[in-house]
Amino acid sequence: NTFLYRRGGDCTYMFSLGELLKSKGHEVFYWGMKHPLNIIHEYEEFFPEFIDYVEMNANKNPINALNVLARSIYSFESKKKLAKFLNIVKPDIVHLNNIHAHLTPSIIDVIYKRNIPIFWTLHDYKLLCPDTHFLSNGKICEKCKGKKFYNCVLNKCKKNSLTASFVATIEAYFHQLLRLHQKVDYLIAPSKFLKSKFVEFGCDKNKIKIIRNFLPDFLQGNNYKEKNYILYFGGLSPWKGILTLIEAVRKLEKVELLIVGTGTEKENIEKNIKVNKITNVHLLGYKSGDELIKIVNESKFIIVPSECYENCPYSIMESMAIGKPVIGARIGGIPELIEDGKTGLLFES
Repeated sequence: NTFLYRRGGDCTYMFSLGELLKSKGHEVFYWGMKHPLNIIHEYEEFFPEFIDYVEMNANKNPINALNVLARSIYSFESKKKLAKFLNIVKPDIVHLNNIHAHLTPSIIDVIYKRNIPIFWTLHDYKLLCPDTHFLSNGKICEKCKGKKFYNCVLNKCKKNSLTASFVATIEAYFHQLLRLHQKVDYLIAPSKFLKSKFVEFGCDKNKIKIIRNFLPDFLQGNNYKEKNYILYFGGLSPWKGILTLIEAVRKLEKVELLIVGTGTEKENIEKNIKVNKITNVHLLGYKSGDELIKIVNESKFIIVPSECYENCPYSIMESMAIGKPVIGARIGGIPELIEDGKTGLLFES
């Protein structure tokens, strides 16, 4: 996986799976990009160097642009370092998670040439959509179906930027040339919805297996008293529907909304709350561990207002493990997790 610290759902899945496999007697090694927050340092000399795309995009110049283009599409450094790593650990199976942009699918050839079976758990739609989330300017979009990736440029889907969209389009076409589907033994879909999209876009249905995300032992505690607020917790990204949620809640004066998390939409959310003088919405920032469990336990319910094709959100599973109902958008894999009217409610995204 690109990141080897608890950063999001892909990392939660990877570490949970690693611990489960080790408990069954398997030997597990992790490989990814060097990062100051990594909790895995074994064999770090074989990790590709950290590259901060956010910082490089903020400091635009020709050299940075070339570095982003070269590193995000095909990484010779990742290939070389993975080859050395595989020569030492000699794995029986390689299990891929999120590898785009930093590690890049260039690494698949290194594994494939050694005849090592490859499993790839799909956490998003990057293999089908240059913008990853099937979104174009905030709206659901499937115009690239049939490998018509040029639509990403025509519609400036990536960050509403012609340059970013061009890079994403080149990446999509180049990775088609690598014949990734043929080199991977099995693709793992955490939701029926994700599998259906891959099959609809041409993937062999026999090559993609549904294995849902899962939770490790999850401590829920029992000394918490429910308070009068509702909760969103997770990533603060444009496609999560948080601004729409705030717009709804500001009209309900007796409802308190807590927002827990961090991400690229943080500044927009803060600005929206301040400019509109909203007093019943509170942004708490990133929380984890016992502090997060307490906040979830004391809420009335959790809300997941996504406006993209979600896969298998951990926030829903974690809420239900604690015993909290979830109100979720009827989109992507969310309806597969919520039994409408029983374990929660569904609404039109």
